[in-house]
Amino acid sequence: MVATGDPDPHTFTYPSFLIYAEVGIVQVVHAVTGAPLSSPPQLWFGTLPSTGPSDLAKDLYDYDLWGRRLVGLLGVLTVLLLAFAGRVGAFSPRRRKASSDPTSEPPGAAPAHADGADAPADGADAPAAGQGGADGAASDPPTSGWDRDIGWLAGLIGAAFYALAVLPLDYSRFLTTDVPSAFFTAATLIAALAAVSRPPDRKSNRLLILSGLFAGAAA
Repeated sequence: MVATGDPDPHTFTYPSFLIYAEVGIVQVVHAVTGAPLSSPPQLWFGTLPSTGPSDLAKDLYDYDLWGRRLVGLLGVLTVLLLAFAGRVGAFSPRRRKASSDPTSEPPGAAPAHADGADAPADGADAPAAGQGGADGAASDPPTSGWDRDIGWLAGLIGAAFYALAVLPLDYSRFLTTDVPSAFFTAATLIAALAAVSRPPDRKSNRLLILSGLFAGAAA
């Protein structure tokens, strides 16, 4: 594709994202190293040609090597996205409202009005549920330290599972679509969590659209 300028891969054994990513890698590596864009057919024994589609001439190895490094980088980024996804999920408005309920406090937490703590007097004006300060804007209860800790823990568990699982470790060494698909799946997750972690507005809608685009790329 780089040698001829033809954008059509003419083969669709794999989805096209990684093919076009490899095209970019070939362009850069060729410009830096001057590696050839074509090679004579590989030979097995004597004059018998090699028939394996993955057989590469030695001069072309750098193209494959840097493609594998791209896949490995996407694997590392997937681990980081999963670690951060738990933190983002802890900011869900529904979770914050649940954590603000005294009945949902973590074990050992003191009740809100225990031991004679001040409470609003009868008939005193108190802000309505979900109301903010003087401007009356709606707001959600702040995220508690308990929620943040649980979010980080959930994210780290997910990241550790992916980082140590056999298939991601195995396929992160190859120029195949498995790890890139996992990367876009993790990006879908974190974009969706970021969308639901804020009140419905234009930004949350854009995050949901972004999540849909990532889901398409993952597929």
